[in-house]
Amino acid sequence: SSGFNDGTGFYLGKDSGGGIILLDLWKREKSRTNSNITITGGTGTGKSTATKHIAASEYARGTKVIIIDPEGEYKEMCRNEYMEGDWIDVAGGRGGLINPLQVRPAPRDDDDNSDDGIGDLAIHLKTLETFFRLYIPTMDDRLRALLNKSLVELYARFGITWNTDIRAFPNNRFPTIGDLYKLISEKCVNDRNNSVYYEDLKTYLESAANGADHGLWNGYTTINPQSSFVVLDTKSLVQMSGAVLAAQYFNILSWCWEQITHDRNERIMLVADECWIMIDPRCPQSLEFLKNAEKRARKYEGSIVVGTQSTNDFLAPEVKFYGQSVLDLQTYKLLISMDGQSLKETTALFDLNYAQSELIASGQRGTALMKAGSRAVKVRFVLSDERLEMFGKGG
Repeated sequence: SSGFNDGTGFYLGKDSGGGIILLDLWKREKSRTNSNITITGGTGTGKSTATKHIAASEYARGTKVIIIDPEGEYKEMCRNEYMEGDWIDVAGGRGGLINPLQVRPAPRDDDDNSDDGIGDLAIHLKTLETFFRLYIPTMDDRLRALLNKSLVELYARFGITWNTDIRAFPNNRFPTIGDLYKLISEKCVNDRNNSVYYEDLKTYLESAANGADHGLWNGYTTINPQSSFVVLDTKSLVQMSGAVLAAQYFNILSWCWEQITHDRNERIMLVADECWIMIDPRCPQSLEFLKNAEKRARKYEGSIVVGTQSTNDFLAPEVKFYGQSVLDLQTYKLLISMDGQSLKETTALFDLNYAQSELIASGQRGTALMKAGSRAVKVRFVLSDERLEMFGKGG
C-alpha cells in the first residue's frame, strides 16, 4: 500500500505511513509536464545518496545517465561491477577534451528555428558568445565584435559557412583555439586599423591557446564514452579560477545537451550536481541556457536533474530572473533538510505550507519533502546496505 504509487517506475523510498513510493519520472499528467528534478539539501543531509539512488534506478530501467561531478563523488560508483560506466576527467584529463569551437548540430524538429534558415554555425556562435563571456568577462564590446568576426572568418577557412550541415563532420574537421589564436596573430600584423585591439585579443587567448588552460580547450574533441553510465569529473577545476571553472562547466553542459538531442527516442538523464558552480552574476546567459534546456528536454525524452546545497545562489538579484526558473520549472522537487535564509527562500519559491516548511526545517537526515506536480509527500530514503554499498563512499 502507498500514498504515492505510479504503478510503474522505481522504488524511491517510503512515505510517512511506511508505504512504498513508486515513482515514474516519465509519466505525464496535468501537473507533471516534464521529467526534471530539483534536489536541494545541505552537507550531510543525504542529498548525494538520494541523487545516486535516482540515477542508479533510472539506469537500471534502461535510461542513459550522464553525471557532471564537481566533487569526485561518483567515480567509485561509476566503476563498480553494477554500472561498468565511463569515468572521464574533463578537467584536462586524457580523453576528456571538449573542443568549444566544434560546431554542434542543432536539433532537427518541427519547432526548431534551424529549419527557418538559421543554421548550425549561427546557433553555435551564440553558444560561443556565452562561453567567451564566462571565460573573459572583462572583454569589452568592441573586442567581442572583432572576436565574432574572426570566428566567422576562421570557420570559412575550414569550409564551414552559414548553411553548412556539419552532422557528418568528424572531430578533426573543426578549428581549435590554437587555430583561432593563429588567425588573431595574423590580424595583429595585417589589420593596421585594428592591430592594437587584436593584440588585446591575442593576450586574452594566450592562456587558452598556449598557457595553463590549453589542456582544457586547445585540441580536437577526444571525449567518446562507450557505456550508458557516464561520469564527467570536474573536481580538478576547483583549483582553477572562477572564470575557467564557469566556462568549462558551460562547455560541458552544452556537450551534454547535444547528447540529449541527438536521438529523441533515447531516454537520457543529465545530473548537474552542485549546479551553483556554473553561476556567474556577470554572465546570466549560462543560466538562461540551462533554463531553455529544461524547457525543451521533454521533447527529446530528456530529464535534467539540478542539485545544489542551497537556493541562495540561484536567487541572487543579478541572476534571479533565470535562476528562479531553473529551480521551479522542474516537475519534481526533492527538498531535504535546510534552515536560515535557504529555508525562507525555498518556502517562498515553492509555495510551501507551514507543515511542509517544518518538515524540511526538522533536520531529519535521509528524509525529504517531494513535490511531484501539484502533489506533495514525505519521503524516507530506506535503502538496503547492498544498495548503499553500490553507491561507493564518495559523498
